[in-house]
Amino acid sequence: MNYFASDGFDAGTFDITTDDEASGDYFFCQFYEDNWNNNQELEQEIYADYNPNLSYKHWVYRFRTNQINQEVEIGISNLEERNTARFYLYKNGVWTNLSLENFFFTPTNTGFSNFDLYYGNLIPSVDFADFANQLLFPNEIVNFSWNINIQESIDYVNVYAANEEIDIPIESFLSPTETEVSWSVPALLFDNLHLKIDLIMAEGDTLSYYSPFKFGIITPQTIVATSAGWHLITKNYETSSYSPQEIYGEGSSLFEWMNDDFIQIDSPEFLHPYWLNAPEDNYITLTDADIQTGSFDFSMHQGWNIIPNPHRIDYDIQQLLFVFQNEIYEYYSALQNRMIEPYVFEFDGKFKPVSHLEEGKSYYLYCYEDNISLKFIPFYTNTVSFYLEDNWKLEISAAQNSDISSSVIVGTSDLATSSYDSYYDLLKPVDKPFEDIIFALPYDFNSDSTFTLYHQIMQETENSQTDFVLEWNASLQLPSSEQINFGILPENMPDNYYVYLQFIDDILELHSNEENLYNPSDSLLDFSILITNFPLSEVAENTLEKQISLRNYPNPFRTSTTISFELSTKQNYQNEGNTISIYNIKGQKIRQFSIPNSQFSIIWDGKDDMGKSVASGVYFYKLKTDNKTSLIKKMIMIK
Repeated sequence: MNYFASDGFDAGTFDITTDDEASGDYFFCQFYEDNWNNNQELEQEIYADYNPNLSYKHWVYRFRTNQINQEVEIGISNLEERNTARFYLYKNGVWTNLSLENFFFTPTNTGFSNFDLYYGNLIPSVDFADFANQLLFPNEIVNFSWNINIQESIDYVNVYAANEEIDIPIESFLSPTETEVSWSVPALLFDNLHLKIDLIMAEGDTLSYYSPFKFGIITPQTIVATSAGWHLITKNYETSSYSPQEIYGEGSSLFEWMNDDFIQIDSPEFLHPYWLNAPEDNYITLTDADIQTGSFDFSMHQGWNIIPNPHRIDYDIQQLLFVFQNEIYEYYSALQNRMIEPYVFEFDGKFKPVSHLEEGKSYYLYCYEDNISLKFIPFYTNTVSFYLEDNWKLEISAAQNSDISSSVIVGTSDLATSSYDSYYDLLKPVDKPFEDIIFALPYDFNSDSTFTLYHQIMQETENSQTDFVLEWNASLQLPSSEQINFGILPENMPDNYYVYLQFIDDILELHSNEENLYNPSDSLLDFSILITNFPLSEVAENTLEKQISLRNYPNPFRTSTTISFELSTKQNYQNEGNTISIYNIKGQKIRQFSIPNSQFSIIWDGKDDMGKSVASGVYFYKLKTDNKTSLIKKMIMIK
């Protein structure tokens, strides 16, 4: 190597060509560069300067001779004058450290004999033999194997089972030529373990290599802890020593989802998902149960499926694989190809979307295609991760004197759209083996079908400093006429936002950490969820409709509509500052009318404050009297 040289051909300076014309008894050697056109054969080849402690260079060295069947010795001259500790010669799988020994070779013909010559820091590689991702038990015997190249530079090898927390020794001070090890699994409980191979190099540094496969160590005992109530479970064990009543408690019952109906089951099957109803808490340890240790496939159909978690480990939804028409899709690819919904739903007193699947539980998942196979591989590492970003969210729950409730989530995101968004607007499961309250966000995808949504995220308003109103259609199916208690759980929602439920006979403002009670007039309620950055009224909410009548006609309309209102008492209308404002579906104010005294209606011509005609769609109109917001209603323009 030379500071002034290049890694290409340096004619007449650092790289000197030769020819192999010979006569009589001859021994001819050269360096050879196949890609250097007419300068392939060289008696000297110098590379650019590099640090041999950090990298290496490679030459093709070759010779030919007519003195066949005679031993040839290859070595380094002027050994004491050179830093030769990093010279290696390779031929047919054999590495020779030329600083320690010469290489001997016997040619059997007069053709060229080719060798690979290396100088520098050679980095070995490890090729791991196949081993399926799986769960292991203490005292189980497993065999691992591998191959290591460039063994000459390695002093010895250490082998571990390792994750981010721990290195568990398997074998130490192995020869680099060793290719396998048997391991008696210790009584330690760890997940996401790799086979780790440390190569301790002759110069003292250590190179670590991790297997592409992973495994975990779990206890052989299966603990089944059941709490009273309804649950989604997976029978993730197989035993003939205990009855379902012993495992889940006396009086417990199991239901399987079959052909869009629930069937009570006396003998649950291994790795099947079920609804469980337990009258009381129960706890049992199964000492002789079989479990699933390797990968598992579960068949799904179009529509809602109840899926198991077959293993005694947790999964992130992004670790799941989907097989459709003989192609394997990771979670994100399955979403992009519109095969599944973005989340699974758990049941913990209410349905809730989650991305984490816990051991022993089962979940609802919606598929858009038939004949999809769901594949579980323990500790699978997905290649692409996908996350949704929200500006804020609000969970609204409803309950009727029960431990079981139902909820929906609304909110905004800069990445969402004002129409249906398959990533942000989530379908909601409603089928369960018992009757209870169902809170949902109905959505018309087309004229033929209405889907029930759990989670609907809108586009954020462009300017939250001006007045705006966001509205979601909602429905409640009630098992009784008992009073409803609504609760809210905001997440990053601004403090100056107000939450209202607008029923046909009342407007209810919802507050955190307190009861929000409503007496239903029917078992099926359709109403609106309103979120604004201004209070609707300082008047008692349950008297608004009695004091003010607000409507528009026609509705729907094509070009213009009349918005009118009536007041039950004239003294509500003696002051200035009365307005009617128009908002689009994004919550943006597009038009405002000032109402003179003695006027009780205005005509909206379908134009904004700039005089531009607006598009067809849903709009809101807000009446404000005495500078206090009174009512908000919805209208539809159809052109």
